[in-house]
Amino acid sequence: MMIFNAIDCACAQRISFSTWTGSEDIIITSLSGVNPRISFNAKKRVIVARTEKIDIALSDDQALVFKIEAPLNYDLTVEINTPTHLYKDGDPNKGAIPVSFRMAYNNQGAQNEFQGKQNVVEIPNGFNNATFPVNRRLAGTPPIPITPEYENFAKPKGTAYLYIYGSFGPVGDVPAGDYVAEAQLNVYFSNYEN
Repeated sequence: MMIFNAIDCACAQRISFSTWTGSEDIIITSLSGVNPRISFNAKKRVIVARTEKIDIALSDDQALVFKIEAPLNYDLTVEINTPTHLYKDGDPNKGAIPVSFRMAYNNQGAQNEFQGKQNVVEIPNGFNNATFPVNRRLAGTPPIPITPEYENFAKPKGTAYLYIYGSFGPVGDVPAGDYVAEAQLNVYFSNYEN
């Protein structure tokens, strides 16, 4: 992000995302690059002091996309821990700009992340977690697996897509600089086999 005040020139802003999963059975893949990050400069090239709020919508190319592969009989709990502000050089004493994030998911068997954006379930603003089945069910818990597990058994997997997007600002009278923060995406599972 570019932030200018009367004298200073500016640097960039970014928020980097790291991922963690509670199981080897779950694979989280960033479809937004190896080091996924949201950059509000990609939405608005020059950001100066007193800039209005900048929104990255679900439909924007800047929204992050994660592909989650997990066994079909799992319910996933996705939790995102994000800061409420980006800080200049990571130091809250140097300057802060408000930031907020939202999530949406598709667990309806979409073939790719673009098709997945057409039928998403948006998590209400203010919530930082959601629990949903890997593949949508009409009701109840998953059925009991037909094939018992044995050596080299591979659980059948499904794919869900997770989208992260948000807002930055409004930018107050803050010094120019590099405003950064980190967020963490955790994915847990529940299964009903026992």
